Amino acid sequence: MRKCLAGPYIGEFGWELFNWQGYLRKRRSDYDYMTVISRPGHAALYEDFADEFIECPARLDRLNMWKGGIDVAPIVEREKDRGGYTDFIPFDSYKWRNWQRGSQEQAFIRYGKNTILECDILIHVRSCFHCRSGFRNWQKEDAEAYAEWAQMKLGCSVASIGKSETSLYIPGTTDMMNVSLGVLVDFMASSRLIIGSQSGPHHLAALCRLPIIAWQTKPEHAERLSKHWNPFGVKTITNATDISYWKQRKHWQPSLEWMQEATVEML
Repeated sequence: MRKCLAGPYIGEFGWELFNWQGYLRKRRSDYDYMTVISRPGHAALYEDFADEFIECPARLDRLNMWKGGIDVAPIVEREKDRGGYTDFIPFDSYKWRNWQRGSQEQAFIRYGKNTILECDILIHVRSCFHCRSGFRNWQKEDAEAYAEWAQMKLGCSVASIGKSETSLYIPGTTDMMNVSLGVLVDFMASSRLIIGSQSGPHHLAALCRLPIIAWQTKPEHAERLSKHWNPFGVKTITNATDISYWKQRKHWQPSLEWMQEATVEML
């Protein structure tokens, strides 16, 4: 019996979605049994193919695939001894670019199902500062102005999503902060669009087939959003990027008018 232990995954969320979980799903048929190790709360990403999911009890702010941050060897050795595995797939995705190798390297499914928890617009107001990335945050006052416009002028329902330690709740919107991943994918699959500074929730939205409005600083990020990390061809609207923003640690911040035009076009 071929038993495979995969992980633990310790990288960024977007890379877990498009460089890891799809790769493991594709490899599942090579084994009789597969155990996946990833961060707490992420079992929903693997439940369609993994026989067992193990939570890796690591601090989220130390999960950095570029610089390390945790020693995974004891975790791997403990599980190897416990499970009697014959095969091991280590996390090494910072060296891979599976999305550049074509569909033969990964297999994706649509996450979420339509429910009564639908909403017109989901907003993710990024507010985190790891790896000197605070310049990418969406300013709260801009998000508040956008939410008010969408509700008052378009009559749209608006919900705030994300984790409270890395995202902001916008007053007056439906509070969907800190919900489980299983609830979030159902909510995304039942909504009309997501908007915000490009971050993990926007990449998850692509796998829920939720249209995306997002802005970022690097041309390669825009290409990932619209092409490489978009296996179902979800409609996306983004800004014209300039590499100088990233090099200077600045961020293109859209005007309210730009967001309004993009929203009207999307809806």
